[in-house]
Amino acid sequence: ATHVAASETQLAERITWAPPSFWTPDEDWRLERLYSDECAAVDAAGLQGRSVRADFWARAAAALGTSRTAGAVESRWKALRAGTGARTRPWTSNEDERLRTMVGDLGARSDWPAIAVQLGNGRTAGGVEARWQILRADEPMRTKPRWTADEDERLSELVRAAPERASGSARPGMWDRIALSFPDRTASAVEHHWKDRNKKAQRHAMAAPAPPSKTLEKSQKIRCLQDNPKQKGTACRDRYEKYKSATTVKEFYEKEGTPADLDHDIGKGFIEVIQPTPAPSIAGDPDRKKRPREGPAAPRWSSDEEARLRQVVEDERRAIAGGAPKAGVWDRVAIALGTGRTGGAVSQHWSAMNRGTATGAPGAARWTPDEEQKLRRLVEAERAANRGKCRGSFWDGAAAALGTKRTAAAVQHHWQDMNSASRPSKKARTDE
Repeated sequence: ATHVAASETQLAERITWAPPSFWTPDEDWRLERLYSDECAAVDAAGLQGRSVRADFWARAAAALGTSRTAGAVESRWKALRAGTGARTRPWTSNEDERLRTMVGDLGARSDWPAIAVQLGNGRTAGGVEARWQILRADEPMRTKPRWTADEDERLSELVRAAPERASGSARPGMWDRIALSFPDRTASAVEHHWKDRNKKAQRHAMAAPAPPSKTLEKSQKIRCLQDNPKQKGTACRDRYEKYKSATTVKEFYEKEGTPADLDHDIGKGFIEVIQPTPAPSIAGDPDRKKRPREGPAAPRWSSDEEARLRQVVEDERRAIAGGAPKAGVWDRVAIALGTGRTGGAVSQHWSAMNRGTATGAPGAARWTPDEEQKLRRLVEAERAANRGKCRGSFWDGAAAALGTKRTAAAVQHHWQDMNSASRPSKKARTDE
């Protein structure tokens, strides 16, 4: 007997602590009706900024009569609003076909709780409506009528008149009530269209240029081009008579002109904005850098001239070592050459001659065909011995083998120039 009593006690505890049962479509439908009635009562009481009263969930739990707590009822409502209250079981093709048949011509104004009950497979009203929206999205675009201008105007009026907009907060039931005025459109479709239209208006406002009244300075000079083009007997004609003699924007406003008048008259061509005359360039010709150099090109340097330059530079070095001033050395070298070149041209060519040579050596910058042929043989031998590659120390040995006092970096750089010059450019290969 004791064992039987213990078993009955354990069974009672199991029944007491059993997990809550799933919500039925009828419970979801009754909860939605209770919430809608509560929203209407809150609106009638004028309680701005509140969706439901504090004791609503307890009253809703009692009205359902299914032993559910107020917290469970509130959690179920939040799940339904978030779209997570529906079962995760995938919809079958048979269910989709039955749903299309039940909806028929009613569209978005269908009785979703009744359809959920008729399906009889545990689907909630919110889940049935969400599935119908997915099925509609898969249909051709012709089934989704575009928003007309009348609908947009009616939507704007309803949103402006909504108490939620006046209080600065949007309650969950606002779009549901607004959607009642639009046949075959759901609350989510109405809300999405409103937000999308506002985004487009904001982008258009950002892209539009600022009017002249916002950009022109008060000191900007203007000029009225016509005597009085405004219609007779209007206030704008009287204002035009007063400000038509204005010469600046500040004077325009002092003579009773308005920003709207300024924007309108400039757009219509009644007022001209006088642009300041650009000041002349200090150098005389602002486009002088874009023009090609006039006159004959400077003659190329000959080998005799370069040899003479080396000799003159060596003489100047000895003179500077003996105490001659360094200032104006290239001008003196140019005069000593006697070929009509400037000191700057001589200095630039001397740098080009000695670029890549050993420091202090007078070696020539130009590569002779014999040097290039010898370098090519050295590179070919190196590649043949190292599987088509050149070792890092090869260029030091190549510079020493050439015997022209060129550095390893200069020899490697010239080899790269030789190879790049021997291959056609990418554009040339494309054109071929």
